Amino acid sequence: MSSETDFSVYRLKIQPGGAIEAVNPYEFCKSEGIVGIGWGYNPTVLLEDGEIDEVDEMPDIESAVDRHNEIEQRFRERKSDDYTPSRVKLSGSLKSSLRYMIEDIEKGDFLWVNEESEFALCRASGDWETDLGLSTEKQDEFESNDVRNFRKADWEIVPYPMVPGFVKRRFAGQGNTLSQMHIEDSQKLITKQIFAVSEFDDATEGLSAAVSDKLRADVTPSQFLGILDPAEIEDIVLLNLQAGKGDWSIIKSTTSSSEADIECELRRIHDDEVERAFVQVKSGNASVSEEEYVEKAEYGDVFFFAEKPIDVGQYDNMFEISPDEVFEFAKEQTGLLPDSALLKLNAYL
Repeated sequence: MSSETDFSVYRLKIQPGGAIEAVNPYEFCKSEGIVGIGWGYNPTVLLEDGEIDEVDEMPDIESAVDRHNEIEQRFRERKSDDYTPSRVKLSGSLKSSLRYMIEDIEKGDFLWVNEESEFALCRASGDWETDLGLSTEKQDEFESNDVRNFRKADWEIVPYPMVPGFVKRRFAGQGNTLSQMHIEDSQKLITKQIFAVSEFDDATEGLSAAVSDKLRADVTPSQFLGILDPAEIEDIVLLNLQAGKGDWSIIKSTTSSSEADIECELRRIHDDEVERAFVQVKSGNASVSEEEYVEKAEYGDVFFFAEKPIDVGQYDNMFEISPDEVFEFAKEQTGLLPDSALLKLNAYL
């Protein structure tokens, strides 16, 4: 790891389960200038039943680990085999979300945070703290939001169109509260670059020429695709089929198809015959099961795009659109790319 990428990048969802209904922990952390998670040190139900003694400080990491083990053991005893441990592993070490917040995150590390359509990039600027060391008034606020373990952090809101695809993909679906993003060095540098941007420029004049020059420089298909989100990649794949590969036309009504296995249907006239095609686009680590498209291939061509290799050689009427092909199309037809893609590529390449 070079000195330029000697930092870690994390994904954080600020949605602690113990927050009261009237608050928004995400907005609370933003206003406080912190990043935080739950898992407090004085669970009310255990205190009321006399199963643990209350503590008013957490002097060090070792004490925190011991306390989380004590709490977990009490909950295991109460719920028997039906209880799913959330604080510590059976080995006694902290589970990942707590471990990252308490032990692993260092000053200068970055955390991507998301709440609905808003994305923020935070840079850790403080050591691990707990709500136990706060004033009584502040403890009440932190308790209401169920923010129990936290670090001071600098926040930057990133406009939605400028959020890289590799970030949006990490927030799609379920995930741990806090996880480390194991990403390429180029994506770490993009993260660092985004945080340094004081004001995002949404002007599009001259963009396509600037991006075209950058794409023809020392850029790889992986770097290109990593910046884009799934919708932008889908747009470029479909543009390639329309303007760069076979003169296909999209049937608009099929773009909102209830068939989850295709993005849309295409048509073209070839030798006075109407031809039909189907398209499936997968980005990131998503894969394609070619055998599920055998029936569709009886009615027309099936085009697949995925960032992982696809083996269509044993099937009739199935074709791969490779990342290299899409990248070459983008270099040759840069002016056709969506504005959001041009803005990000210009900013981050």
